Amino acid sequence: MYETCIYVIILIFLVCVYLTKLFNITLIAPYILGLAIPHGPPLGSALVEKFERMINNLFLPVFVASCGLRLKTLDIELGDTSLKVKAALAVVSPFVKLIACFLPSYLTKMPIKDALALAFLMSSKGIIDLGLFTFLFDLSIIDQNLLGLVFCVILYVGSIVPVAVKYLYDPTKKYAGYNKRSLMHWKPYSELPIVYVIHVPDNVNSAINLLEATCPTKENPMIVNVLHLIKLSGQANPIFISHQKKRRTNFTNSYSENLILSFDKFEGSNWGAVSVNAFTAVSPPNLMHDDVCTLALDKLSSLIILPFHRRWYIDGSIESDDDYIRTLNTRVLEKAPCSVGIFVDRGNMKRPTMPVDSSPDQLPSYKIAMIFLGGSDDREAFTLAKRMAQDTRIVLTIVHLTPENDGSPHHEDWNAVIDNELLREAKSNGYISYMEKAVADGPETAIIVHSMVNEFDLIIVGRRYNMESPQTSGLQQWSEFPEMGVLGDILSSVDHGGKCSVLVVQQQETVTSSRNRKVNFFS
Repeated sequence: MYETCIYVIILIFLVCVYLTKLFNITLIAPYILGLAIPHGPPLGSALVEKFERMINNLFLPVFVASCGLRLKTLDIELGDTSLKVKAALAVVSPFVKLIACFLPSYLTKMPIKDALALAFLMSSKGIIDLGLFTFLFDLSIIDQNLLGLVFCVILYVGSIVPVAVKYLYDPTKKYAGYNKRSLMHWKPYSELPIVYVIHVPDNVNSAINLLEATCPTKENPMIVNVLHLIKLSGQANPIFISHQKKRRTNFTNSYSENLILSFDKFEGSNWGAVSVNAFTAVSPPNLMHDDVCTLALDKLSSLIILPFHRRWYIDGSIESDDDYIRTLNTRVLEKAPCSVGIFVDRGNMKRPTMPVDSSPDQLPSYKIAMIFLGGSDDREAFTLAKRMAQDTRIVLTIVHLTPENDGSPHHEDWNAVIDNELLREAKSNGYISYMEKAVADGPETAIIVHSMVNEFDLIIVGRRYNMESPQTSGLQQWSEFPEMGVLGDILSSVDHGGKCSVLVVQQQETVTSSRNRKVNFFS
């Protein structure tokens, strides 16, 4: 059905091309045809997916090149007396447009930097100006001299505007971590706000199982803000939908209907302990991180949980590998206003159930391990693991990897003091198992980590990005996923053969440290 509609639209487009030449309405006909085609899914999205790459990578460069071929620099008459006037007008006009766009924003009390950024965007048309002046030149309305001046101005403005806007407008400043929003600073016996991101239906069951493992109770309740991210195509304006409870029955055709029903059931089975708010964001992939961070900021969340970009089949083979999700996760790790967790689901995150005729001593256990090396991320991961261990059906093991004593004097800093205090609490806790292993280097750590994948259902680690330590020396240069940290990368790889799920935790970025923890996995 959609294929037929696409072919009909292509046919109409070709007819319009003929009519525009016949009746000399070159500018009007394409505009009317564009207004007549509905935007958004399913038709608009299908058109964009079919033609966007071809137009951007083939037709657009060819069009720009054809415009440039019209310009013959040797034919420009530099001695023309009117050329100076034309040059002055061509140079002054961008500044006039810039001031005209800046004044209304400034007079309405918009911050100066934001007003300037908006003015730069509104006064620069780029490809539209290029096509317009080329069209006027073909109609002999402007001459070769003016065309050359205009092309130079368009090139100059097009080079300045992106740099100026990037300098003036930084939307991530609002996410700066001035307030402590992490699990370590969460007040006990108060509601724990979490943002959980969903991409595909397969993420729903693993999300519910992981949230149930965090042991929500009436004494330690949890607010889950579920955000369903949908890739925007064929529509200019992003959409953010809040699914209120009183309106949920009306979303029979919604992309998020099954998600809402599943989390409604999860909320009902944990009545009084869990409160669920569902949201849907339809936006371009390069802006999805802004939806995630804005929701976390508005809801005062302490933790954002993101699904890993790679998914596996039951037999361990790779099902999908989405670079868009990987880019999203990396940007959220850099910009998030709270702590972040990346969940690697291996398909075994199923809540243990107790048979009806079982006694309390026969409760099935769920084995969780937390690998502790030290640092803020590991402390955050330890706090989350300790909350999970409050459930009697969960067996938590803290594995502390320490460097072998090399005989050099050891001076404890403040971080080491905090780490030791947390570990002392783990040793004295009756429902937490603690073990300590000394390792000489990174390869020995990798051997220990690989040996754990078949013993536990879930392993929690701190991200520890760009943190050097003897326990991980020699491992960073072999990382496949640097954004996951060293241990997270080892546990997320396909070569260990285990089926344990992994949760990589990063504590909230501070204003001073956020600049030093950026990663580019394409380099």
